Amino acid sequence: MDTLRTAESESSGHSEQYDGSFKLVPGDVIYVPRAISVQVLGQVRNPGNYQLKAKSTFVHAIAQAGGTLDSADTTCISLHRGRGEEAGVLVLDLDAALSGRLPREESILKDQDTIIVPELVREISVLGAVNRPGVYKAHRDARILQVLAMAGGIAQDGDGASAVLTRKLRSGETERVQINLEELQSAAGESENYPVYNGDIIYVPQAVTVMVLGQVKAPGTYALGSTGRLMDAISRAGGILPDGDQTSVTLTRNGNGLQEVREIDIKAVMAGVRELNISLLDEDIIFVPDLVREVSVLGEVVRPGVYKIRDDTILLECLAQAGGITEIGDTGAVQITRHNQDGIPTKHTINTDHIHLGDNIGVRPMANGDIIYVPRAIAVQVLGEVAQPGLYRMKAGSCLSDAVAIAGGFKDNADGTQVVITSRTSPVNMTEADTINDTHGNTSTNTCVIGAVRTVDITRVLMGSNLSDNIALANLDTVFVPKLNREVVVVGEVVRPGLYELPRDSKLVDALAVAGGPTKRAALEAVCIFREGRVTDSEQVVLGHDNLFFTGKAEDNPPVEGQDIVYVPSTTKLEWDRIFSFLSGLKLIKDLFLR
Repeated sequence: MDTLRTAESESSGHSEQYDGSFKLVPGDVIYVPRAISVQVLGQVRNPGNYQLKAKSTFVHAIAQAGGTLDSADTTCISLHRGRGEEAGVLVLDLDAALSGRLPREESILKDQDTIIVPELVREISVLGAVNRPGVYKAHRDARILQVLAMAGGIAQDGDGASAVLTRKLRSGETERVQINLEELQSAAGESENYPVYNGDIIYVPQAVTVMVLGQVKAPGTYALGSTGRLMDAISRAGGILPDGDQTSVTLTRNGNGLQEVREIDIKAVMAGVRELNISLLDEDIIFVPDLVREVSVLGEVVRPGVYKIRDDTILLECLAQAGGITEIGDTGAVQITRHNQDGIPTKHTINTDHIHLGDNIGVRPMANGDIIYVPRAIAVQVLGEVAQPGLYRMKAGSCLSDAVAIAGGFKDNADGTQVVITSRTSPVNMTEADTINDTHGNTSTNTCVIGAVRTVDITRVLMGSNLSDNIALANLDTVFVPKLNREVVVVGEVVRPGLYELPRDSKLVDALAVAGGPTKRAALEAVCIFREGRVTDSEQVVLGHDNLFFTGKAEDNPPVEGQDIVYVPSTTKLEWDRIFSFLSGLKLIKDLFLR
């Protein structure tokens, strides 16, 4: 019961409420106020008239009516007051009153007040590619997905990936929010399931229909989201085939009666050039052309011809397309001819046996119009005193030293000063003034004729002198390395006169030793050496005295070579008549060397 103490009211000028636990004193006046009658209408559970205590608020009245319904708009409750100075209509926010944001004095009721709780009128427009476009009423907790469901969901031709929410702010400005529907329907996108408000517009755009044609795995028509881009369409078509030209993809777009064709480099897009991955529009046409890259593979390959290649095809792959290099092809001198933009050719020579070494044109992609030529390797027969005689395939332009090296080099008894080269055919048709370059950079005049024979001292070539003798070989040439002639005739006053084969670098004393040594009658003071059997070209040597060898200077024990004749006389005085008579069989001795 509310109690008013008059004395205090008079002294303070206002009345106070008490809880009734105080003691009465003489002079107190007890006043019992009349209850107020309030009518509660609208979106409450039990609309009607209610008797409330004086000073009750509209919150108490709504509570007496059973609370608001779900369809109630608690932010726009109207309070109708018909008497007194405060007559009129007040708009109250129940949520603000419950949270303490609305001062209590502003929510106190008076007798005969009427409270109307309006229905929540949130009208949301759902437009575009939905099954039932229209305006829908939504309750206060409604969100985007619920409103889209009310509109029957996204239509078959709708963009299932995106939508646009348009909302008018209190400031009068319009806000547009892009909604990712794919994320929205997953747990990760729950934060984008925004609540909707009165006047909101949800627009679902139609899907973009594009055609992807040409060198893709699955050409056809595809529906993409309104935000679909070039790479999305190509991915939907399965990607570009190996024989598709990624650098010349065309996008054809029709608009306003005009046709626009744009060429796009997909490789650049994949490398990170985002501006080339353009957004697509409805009815765009994407075409991936054939890879028009052709190279000519000629010469000693199994299937010479013109071949189409991918943009990353290298030399070895081109050779494989042509069946590979034949047995007579020169793998070490494959030629690539490439023309620049001005049509000027440049020739490169590649050793395909070592193509992985270094950064050369052989390991880089081939270019359109390249010409690959595999020359024929020359066949050279190397015979005689070499480690591995036989028929060898060599690069065109190979030299004599290359042939000796590929055959394993000389044996110990080889005569490198008398190497014989026999040419069966002329390698090129040249005039006497024409020249050819060998693999070592040496230039020699082509004097090769059919059946030509030439003797070369290659020992000087190997020692770095007289390089002009390192001649270039031609196909079907024969290189013969003869055996070194080390046979020496020892005659006169020796124990066993005869023909003897001596080791390399043998001396005069060695020759006498293999013949059993001098006899007792030998005149060692007048030993003669006839070089290569020529009597007119003699050399007299003093090897000892009175049948005794003695150690002298090095020149007193000269070397002996093949075809030399060593004559040990019986007297120190040379009797040339006797010598000529003794050597009358010189022709027979020479025949022994040539047997």
